[in-house]
Amino acid sequence: MKAYENSNILILKLVFRSLFFKESNGFRNSTFHVIRILILVFCYFPLWMVNHLALLLDEIFYPKYKKLEINKPLFIIGIPRSGTTLLFRSLALDQEKFSYFLLWEILFAPSILQKKLAIWVWKIDRKVKHPLKRTLLFVSARLSKSLDKKHFSRLDLPEEDELILFHIFSTAFITFLFPNDSRADRFTHFEESLSTSEKLKILSFYKKCLQKHLYVYGKNKRFLSKNPTFTAKIPSLLKVFPDAHFIYLQRNPEESISSFISLANSLYQSTFNIKENPLLEKGVEDMLAWYTTIWESNYSKNEKWLTINYEQLISKPREMVIFLYNNLGFELSPEMNSKLKKLQSQQSKRKSEHYYLEIQKRVKKLLSDQEIIYLPSGFTD
Repeated sequence: MKAYENSNILILKLVFRSLFFKESNGFRNSTFHVIRILILVFCYFPLWMVNHLALLLDEIFYPKYKKLEINKPLFIIGIPRSGTTLLFRSLALDQEKFSYFLLWEILFAPSILQKKLAIWVWKIDRKVKHPLKRTLLFVSARLSKSLDKKHFSRLDLPEEDELILFHIFSTAFITFLFPNDSRADRFTHFEESLSTSEKLKILSFYKKCLQKHLYVYGKNKRFLSKNPTFTAKIPSLLKVFPDAHFIYLQRNPEESISSFISLANSLYQSTFNIKENPLLEKGVEDMLAWYTTIWESNYSKNEKWLTINYEQLISKPREMVIFLYNNLGFELSPEMNSKLKKLQSQQSKRKSEHYYLEIQKRVKKLLSDQEIIYLPSGFTD
């Protein structure tokens, strides 16, 4: 399989198999599922054509973006549900130092041309009291309402930029659409399942997207990224971004995997109209593979690597950010300090609304014969 030249062929194969072949692993191609898949196809291809035309025009009108260097990008990684979103959005409060993707940009404006057009549109929208912005946020809220308690997301919020790989249909997220197909699953096991040339092409596209973003929004800023899926891409990321820094969020596997399975169940219910992912054991196995990648590596001994414990982040987000700033050589501005104090106050009042005791019991049983290894955290009380 080619990396992204044949992305449309891949999606057609996955859709064809999903619509016309019965699977023996618990997934049924119900009418509900068929409708969702057809909607995906009709939405994906027009968006693909517009975005790729815009990306092509960038090469003509803005070729200088390729000379832009991405200096010391900061990648927040860790197993899903380990606090990566909280840390990402905490650091993103400092807009003077960091630049990052917002969800609307990831989905609808990967090119420089689209970003510049969006800036012009937002200026007009602002002059007439934001009718377009209010409409888009309302629609966004309606579409993501069912997941708000587990992962709050809106078009105008920072989001994980692995999603930008949807434009070449080479992201681990497609397993949520086609969980019964090994061809989709290859992106979950990035380093082991893809060839060297495939990995390079995918991350070269990703790098171009970063350059285009910084070209418009932050040439002198540090790029900030949060992607749990990048935990499975570290060796290849270091080849493309040799001066990258990593912040690894560490949480008890029993808790993080259970929370992830709970979130996945919600996604499967909305996508397939089933209450539970029948591939629970496979989900646990995939997450453990990511843990093992970290445990068996020497990444944590690298000066460009910082480990933070989930419990410390949840209880003391302000102290965690200050700790990171000290290690990254950043000065904490009074404005950022004020924002962090507000965040700390909000976090102290927050109560978890995740209930997955039954899932946790099953995950605990599956993990019973696994040795759990914890990396030392750089932060001490």
